[in-house]
This record gives sequence, C-alpha cells and structure tokens, in this order.
Amino acid sequence: MTVRAADDLSLALCEQLATWRYEDLPPAIVRTLRHLLIDVLAVLGGAARSPGIPELQARLARWESGGSATALVGRRRHSPPNAALINGTAAHALDFDDIHDPSRVHSGCIVVPTLLALAEDQGGVSGRAFLAALAVGIEMHARFGMAYVQSLADGWHPTPLFGTLAASLAGAHLLGADARTMRNALGFAVHQTGGSIQSAYDGVMSKRIGAGFAARDAVTSALFAIDGLSGIQAALEGPAGFFRLHARGVVDPAVLTDQLGSVWRIAEYSFKPYPACRCSHSAIGVAIDLHHEGVRDDAIERIEIGLGEANWKLVGSRYEAVRDSVVHAQFNAAYSVARALIDGRVGPRSYDRP
Repeated sequence: MTVRAADDLSLALCEQLATWRYEDLPPAIVRTLRHLLIDVLAVLGGAARSPGIPELQARLARWESGGSATALVGRRRHSPPNAALINGTAAHALDFDDIHDPSRVHSGCIVVPTLLALAEDQGGVSGRAFLAALAVGIEMHARFGMAYVQSLADGWHPTPLFGTLAASLAGAHLLGADARTMRNALGFAVHQTGGSIQSAYDGVMSKRIGAGFAARDAVTSALFAIDGLSGIQAALEGPAGFFRLHARGVVDPAVLTDQLGSVWRIAEYSFKPYPACRCSHSAIGVAIDLHHEGVRDDAIERIEIGLGEANWKLVGSRYEAVRDSVVHAQFNAAYSVARALIDGRVGPRSYDRP
C-alpha cells in the first residue's frame, strides 16, 4: 500500500538512533551481534581466492599504495572507501553471509566492512562503541527492507539498496555524530544508493561487488557528513526522496520507527547452512536428505522444484555450464540440488570451478 511519510521522518529517525548506546542493548542482541561479526570475518576470509576478488585486489593496488584502512584479504593498506569496497565484496562473494528473511537482506557484508574501515581510520574506537554502531546498521537494514518489502519484485537488489542507507547511519554513529549530522550521512547515502537484481539473473560478478559498492558509499557518506558537508535533508520522505524515487511510494514508513529500540529485528537474523541463494535452501535440504536415505542420481529420471514467483526469477532458470559462472551456479536451484544429490552436502567447494 502507498503510505505518506511524516514530513520530518529522516530527522526523527536519526534523533532516535543517535541516542543508542551499548548499555541499551539487551544481552541477547549483543550475543547475536557478536556471532554476526564472527560470521562475517569467517566468510570474508574464506573468499580470499574466490573469482573476482584477486582481480579487484589488483585493480585497487594499481590505484593506491597505502592508506589508513586494511583490506583483510591480502592485508594491503587502502583508503577507507576502497578497504570497505574489497572487504564488502569478499564478505558477500561466497553467498554464505547472514540473512534477514523477511526483508531479504544480507547485512554484515556491508555494515561490518563500513565500520571496520571507519574505526581503523578514526582510531581509538572501543568495542562497545563498535557494537552499538553495528546494532544501528543491522537493525535499520532489516527495517528498511521491511518498509519496502517488494523491492526485489521491483527489480532492486535489496542488500546494497538498503545497505548503503543503514551502513551510513551506523558509520556516522560510530564517529559520534549527532542527529543532524546523521541525517546528512543518510542524505548522501540516498544520493548514491542503488543495486539491480539483474546481476543475479545474469550470474555476473557485479552481484557480489554490489555489497562492496554499498560499503564504500556508506563510508564516504559518513565521512562527508562528519566533515560538515550537507546531504539531502528530506532523504526518505521528500518529493524526490528515497520512498518516492526508489520505492515508487509503495512503502510503509512506520516500520522504521515502530517500537524501535524495544522490538529488535536483529533477533530475526539467521546464518545460512549453504553458500547459495536462500531461495534454493529448502530444495537443497530435501536433496541432501534423499542422498542420505540412499537415493542416488543415476536412479532419478526427473526432478521438479516448486518455487514462488520471486524465488523462481532468482534461481529457477536452466543451468548452463557453458557460461562458466560461479555466480550463475550459486543462483541456480537445479545446479544446487544436483550437487546435493550427488555429494550429500553443499559447501563452498560445491561451487568451485573444476
């Protein structure tokens, strides 16, 4: 449904978020954030030699020989935006990252690289301040996705679309911004945000680099705001703001602030059992069960996989080995189910090139 946003929603949201402190976080939410941070670092490290990562490393190395932040894959120094770019891409590359199912977003791959780059550049950031900022980013990433729940059906890739917004707020919070400075960061983020799901349909590297783009843009948004530059003021609710321009007005703004700080969407995050698009997971699980029950691929004549329309668009195409695309395999239910039936498991090596 189309809902009119409050005239001052962007500022009102930032006024709430600017007050968040580590001491306000429930213990269960802190545990989830810690688990999420560990998960991001593990998945990021596992992608060090994944297709696209060495090429991105080489390009960034040609552009700069040092900086105030670290690319965790390769441990090369970069400017904070470029460190966030490579770390965000690596954290999303295996498609093994955290997931908030209601909003269809992967959050750690954007928010964590943003905060790591900013914290290293800033120096002296405490673990508690880092976790408080992480809570801002993860909570808001889910809420943005739930406010515009049909973004995937409209052709957006929800992870970078909302990730730039959420991570810019988290980054500004980490740097000690007040509410109006956070609003400027959000305004810069809206000016940059995007991300087409066509990358997943086409099975191309821009799919995984999208998370890196969002982290990079969130870093610049937060730093520009801290430097005193003004961003879009009515970033969400304006006549050419995010809700009207990106969401076509079909949005529920109340989701962003309803019980904010008392009902935690962070608690709804989960960690994926298979490094493939979430849309394939139920079918993968069934295929693994069949394998363990003794069913073998040479005994099967035909398999039919039923999916909802949005999921079918993502993973329902015919698998084409001639494309030689890891991303295509990650986003193909037929390939993933075949691997599960043959091997009895699905892990990162299931999507390696032979």
